[in-house]
Amino acid sequence: MRGTGFLAIWSDVEAHDLTDYRHWLTREHTTERVTTKGFLASRVFRAARDDINRFFILYELGTPEVLDGEAYLARLNAPTPWSRRIMPKLGNFMRGGGVMICLLYT
Repeated sequence: MRGTGFLAIWSDVEAHDLTDYRHWLTREHTTERVTTKGFLASRVFRAARDDINRFFILYELGTPEVLDGEAYLARLNAPTPWSRRIMPKLGNFMRGGGVMICLLYT
């Protein structure tokens, strides 16, 4: 990872909302975030199990302070109509950020 900060998001999505969620995630949400000052990249992972639709999103940040910055807070506090529709549908939602630490073992 290139930056020193990260934002991690976990959530579950019901099967009947899966298509809408994936479209929102790939057509709006991740693009919106990575075009926010200080966001460098995003990665989206899905659980390998077929019986749940669990997702993990990892955003690379230039620094952890990006999460306290005006640009991110403005987007977070003014969700789009599509985000307002999706967010209540996310189960087991958790969001957290912090400092990236690289450990090297020899």
